[in-house]
Order: sequence, then structure tokens, then C-alpha cells
Amino acid sequence: MTPEVYLVLIEFGQEPGRAALELLRPTLGRLFPDANVRAVVVDNAHDGDAQMSIGDGIDRVSGDNTLREFSGWDRGMAWLEQRYRPARGAIAVLANDTVARADKHGRVHDLPADRVAAASRGALVGWIDEYPRMFELFGLTVRQWVDTSLVIAEWRTLVSLLPLAQPLDDRVFGDDWHTLFREPSPLSGNYRRYLNTYFFGGRANGEFEHAWYAQQPLSEQNFEAFKLKLRSVFCEHLLSARARARGIPLVDIRPTPLAIDLPSDCRVVAS
Repeated sequence: MTPEVYLVLIEFGQEPGRAALELLRPTLGRLFPDANVRAVVVDNAHDGDAQMSIGDGIDRVSGDNTLREFSGWDRGMAWLEQRYRPARGAIAVLANDTVARADKHGRVHDLPADRVAAASRGALVGWIDEYPRMFELFGLTVRQWVDTSLVIAEWRTLVSLLPLAQPLDDRVFGDDWHTLFREPSPLSGNYRRYLNTYFFGGRANGEFEHAWYAQQPLSEQNFEAFKLKLRSVFCEHLLSARARARGIPLVDIRPTPLAIDLPSDCRVVAS
């Protein structure tokens, strides 16, 4: 039996959203050839209660950019729930408009059907990223996570993880840019080092030396913007950490998938 398929696409402005929709619609048609795909496009550049039909089974609604795609997805899922009452076994596809970028286009266009099918067996399916060792954030331990430009799962799986925009207070951050993370911290020491290396070009120890494409040193001028960015990163990592804590497996869509840690592996945190 072909499942219902629901797409929640986050855009920030309609031009990148249009490119993402043009990529996702035929891809979902290939993966679910007999499904009736319904979509809501959540425009996080505009808040409020506006909504309009933009195509057959496609609506655009105002967004919530408080925690970027995560707060937008919460709004989009609530809208779909009210409009369609999706079956618990329906397939939900969460995406943001970055899927149309050159570095992500191919991974979406070439989504392997066998990996996507794991969503119907209770998995979170997407491109899996990882750190070298386990880390801890807000009491949960994890090493691998789904890149949240695209997440595929059963509706019931995602409902069990709501809200996707996790409420995170400022107990994690220092009072000014000189001390980014407050002590004591709900983030393990190695996690803070990974974040510092990736976003700010902090001194690497050879274990993890990757860099964000917009990497820049932390300053008084960008402190607030980076706090918002890091809150979104925490939500991304918490989605997979919370899933693992609930026994929800991760499935990688890479051409050569990563070996996924077993839950029993997620116990030791490097300090």
C-alpha cells in the first residue's frame, strides 16, 4: 500500500524555495510513484497568519524563524495536522531551501529508494554527519546526526520528537563574547572544542579540523548572530540525540553509507 506523503519545505524568500520545490517534487514522485504528495511551503521570511494555494496540493504559509527551520517545521507540521490529519504511518519529508545548493543538489536528486524505505520501518533517513568521538549536550550523548536540510521519517516518528525547536535558555552562553560558553556547561568539553574549531577557527588538536563555509572569529559584533546559529545547531544535534535515546535508528543516504553507531556505543563522553 502506497503511503501518504507530506512535504514541509522551509524557505527564506520565494526564489530559493521555488528551486528547492522544483528539485523535491520529481524526486518524491520517483520515490513514491503512486502517492498523492501534499506540501506546505513555510516562508520564514514572513511571520503572521497568511496562507495561499500555490499549486495542486501545495500551500504557502507564513513562517516562524525563531529557531530557523526547526520552528518553521513545527509550524508546518501543525498546519498539515489541522488541514489533513495525516495517518500516523504517512511519510513526512522535512526540507529547507538549501537542498537546491550545488553541494546538496545531487544527494537529493539521487536519493536511494532502498534507504528511503527505512522510514516506513521507523528510521530517521538523511545525510549523516559525525564527529570523531561521542559528545554530550543537555544530558544526551551522541556522535552522529542527520543533516537537517532533508529528513525523511514516518509522521508518527516525527510527532514523537516534537517540538523540533527545542527550548534552550541562555544558561549555555556566557555574558559576553569573550566567554562564549558558560561554566559549568551542559555541553561536553570536546563538543565545545568541535564547535569552536568549526565555526570560529579555534585551535585544532588534529582530531577535528573541519571549517564552516562562513567561518569567522567570534567578536562583539557577531556574538548575538552566532548564539542564534548555535541554538539551531543544538536543535539539529538534539533531533538525532533524542531519536537515539528513544531507539529510533538513523539511516544514511550517502552513496557509501557511514557505519551507524549502536545505542550501546553512545555512553562514553570525552571531556
